[in-house]
Amino acid sequence: MVQADGYEEWQMMNVGEVDSPPPPGSCPKCGRLPCIAEDQETQDCGSAIVEAFQSQQLAGMTVKNKEIRFELYKMCAHALGHMKIRKELPLCVIDFIRFDFPQKDGKHVGFKPGTRTLEDVLGSP
Repeated sequence: MVQADGYEEWQMMNVGEVDSPPPPGSCPKCGRLPCIAEDQETQDCGSAIVEAFQSQQLAGMTVKNKEIRFELYKMCAHALGHMKIRKELPLCVIDFIRFDFPQKDGKHVGFKPGTRTLEDVLGSP
């Protein structure tokens, strides 16, 4: 839908933040181009996390897939800008991580919303 000139600025002043539409060809789940699961920087950071856990395993420590998934989810949350308040990750991230580091019984915890609000983060006026 095409808006009249100045509409987005007006909406931002009167309604708040305006989300731009995702670029054509972007991931339908995360809205990024390329998809966050296919982004080279994200993959490099994820590989470093996995290599750190593999080093722990080689040193004789027990590492569970749950621990690896948690760190990878956290990394993706930060990459998506969800640093202060918990938000559910897009399915492309969840599917990608669960495929490589599945739970043996197939039962995953899933998203648990946090109790912090924006006022908690920014402080009340």
